[in-house]
Amino acid sequence: MPGDFSKLRIAHIDMDAFFASVEEMVRPPLREHPLVVGGAEGSHHGVVTTANYRAREFGIASGMPIAPARQRCPHLVSIPVDHEKYLYFSLEVLRVLEKFTPAIEPTSVDEAFLELRGLERTWPDPRSFALCLQDEIREKVGVTASIGIGPNKMIAKIASGLNKPEGITVLTLEGYRRLIGELPLRTLWGIGPQTEKALTRMGFRIIRDLAQADPSRLKERFGILGIWLHASARGELDDPVIPYYEAHAAKSFGHEWTLPENLRDQEEMKRVIRSLAARVARRVRKKNCSGRTVTLKVRFPDFETPLRSLTLPTPIDDGREIACAASILFDRVPFRGRPVRLLGVSLSGIQSGRPSRQESFLEDRQKRIRLLGIVDRIQDRWGDEVISGE
Repeated sequence: MPGDFSKLRIAHIDMDAFFASVEEMVRPPLREHPLVVGGAEGSHHGVVTTANYRAREFGIASGMPIAPARQRCPHLVSIPVDHEKYLYFSLEVLRVLEKFTPAIEPTSVDEAFLELRGLERTWPDPRSFALCLQDEIREKVGVTASIGIGPNKMIAKIASGLNKPEGITVLTLEGYRRLIGELPLRTLWGIGPQTEKALTRMGFRIIRDLAQADPSRLKERFGILGIWLHASARGELDDPVIPYYEAHAAKSFGHEWTLPENLRDQEEMKRVIRSLAARVARRVRKKNCSGRTVTLKVRFPDFETPLRSLTLPTPIDDGREIACAASILFDRVPFRGRPVRLLGVSLSGIQSGRPSRQESFLEDRQKRIRLLGIVDRIQDRWGDEVISGE
């Protein structure tokens, strides 16, 4: 049975090798060659931004320097990135998606989430919807997409990557749990190397370990993010699709910083994110508010600006917890070897009052609240930089 819209409410659209596919469409002879987009045409310098599927057969992937890619495949074709061209075709894909539903959350030039609830009046089941959408993208834009369908965004995202290219994968909660239990922790969308190391030190090796963990133990180590990690492993997240026309209208507190020069060091990026998170938390507390949705904004030198959001089970106003959520979002960003020009952190889903059940990273929550109050008073008098972080 293909499934129904009440249980399978999210679709994730993932364009197949998008930059390379666009170049193949514009120059059809390229389809016959292993192709990478990145670096100057025919150059041995630069970084692979996207590889077509012929190139991937040689083990070539995004983020790989061009020189070793050529060693793996001497007849590799490389062409420079043309972001204006890819943005044009990305907008063409968006126009196709808008014919089907207005509830679209683009997450980059080649990915988007769709809310499926309400479409049952038009389509008999989610798979029929996905087939028609695939055909329309192929016909109107000339590129292909893989589509994952699931009960929430994370499961839909995992599903879209299971049968590329041009796959349609329906993954129920039960199917997710059967599929993913024995896989490593980093398989979960947003668990990067640092989070995986911290979980491994706690004795968690595979996703099933995390799913069967005591949530209070995770909460003690990671704060409210521990509850999110546990729900993630169990496939029980409930992040809403935030349509692009609503994303900027929502009430939020945010800080962003245009870097003095393009930054490649990801540890330094995370330091900046922690500082921004601390400033956001301070503003939220001064207004006696808290919020549930953390958003990370990253801008690359070509002005592509992916946004990543994470909705927590309870509201927070603590800079460490905002920074921890932003760190998980950081590991969802498609860097493709690119440096960063701007970073931003914001907190939305705002409500009045301090969190009623927030657990802190310190053992005594009241001590943590008093500490934050002292930090706020010191920074009010001496400025944000006198204390770097929370």
